[in-house]
Amino acid sequence: MIGSFTVQGCSPPTSQQATISAGGPTTFCKSSNVVLTVATSGLIYQWKKGSNNVTGATLQELHCAKSGTYKCVVSNSCGSITSNAISVAVNPAPTSSVSQSPCSSGAVLLTCTFTPSTGRNLQWKREQQT
Repeated sequence: MIGSFTVQGCSPPTSQQATISAGGPTTFCKSSNVVLTVATSGLIYQWKKGSNNVTGATLQELHCAKSGTYKCVVSNSCGSITSNAISVAVNPAPTSSVSQSPCSSGAVLLTCTFTPSTGRNLQWKREQQT
């Protein structure tokens, strides 16, 4: 048989179907995460961090616990499209240290240092001695 034919009803996913959204804040503290989700189910997914594939990330959802820019290549048997990108920022866990100055006139000056140095509240508490 010689000739050509057209397969109708087959088109690649649309940008609307491939849109990703975050299920919570995209800036958070270490040991937390955010779930990114592709709008349409039933397609083929390959998540990317930057320009690199995220190994094994082929589901409609991705749990992100690392900083980076994420997107998803969404496919079907007729083609593929790359989603919008979402940036995730993971803040490091804060650290603190307490130092004391030498005793002077019966008092000791305690100093607490934080990293990062902003956005922290401090409340001193005196323990009762028994």
